[in-house]
Amino acid sequence: MNRETLADSPALLHLGSPPKSEAAWPEPPAYRGCLRKLLFNGAPVNMTASARIQGAVGMSGCPSGTLAISKQGKALTQRQANPSVFPLRWH
Repeated sequence: MNRETLADSPALLHLGSPPKSEAAWPEPPAYRGCLRKLLFNGAPVNMTASARIQGAVGMSGCPSGTLAISKQGKALTQRQANPSVFPLRWH
């Protein structure tokens, strides 16, 4: 991947706790609750169109997900994001 391709690639923004396999050390969660409205760089993000969110809201909390963010700061749908740059892992 060259520099231009890397600069045009989306960045990943993970919302929620990291998967246990990726957690460096156990620590209590910094946030408990659900996100209803998300703003990124002042613009609303449609999370249902921008991320594959797995799991249901319940007594134990909310599901986590990953968003692809363009270099302009806009959330991308999975179709807009390059699948090789946007591998989703859920827990």
